[in-house]
Amino acid sequence: GVLSIRHGERTGRIVLREGRVVRATVDAAKLRGAPAVYELLTWNQGRFDWTKVDVEGDDEIRSSTQFLLLEGARLLDERNHAKKKN
Repeated sequence: GVLSIRHGERTGRIVLREGRVVRATVDAAKLRGAPAVYELLTWNQGRFDWTKVDVEGDDEIRSSTQFLLLEGARLLDERNHAKKKN
């Protein structure tokens, strides 16, 4: 299915197939793939819609959902740590 997320004027989409993230975009594909997932993880508020659809096409992410979440958490932690130093 497709998870559509809106944060202010920004929009993102995560496409999942059998629980695995296969595509992601932010702001009409200005960001794609894993970087889009990491950006979406920084959004602490917004609205979302879930649309159940059959997902076809290639896996553009090629990483497990678990890896994406762990890497996203690591990047957020590094960014927050750098902010505290400044």
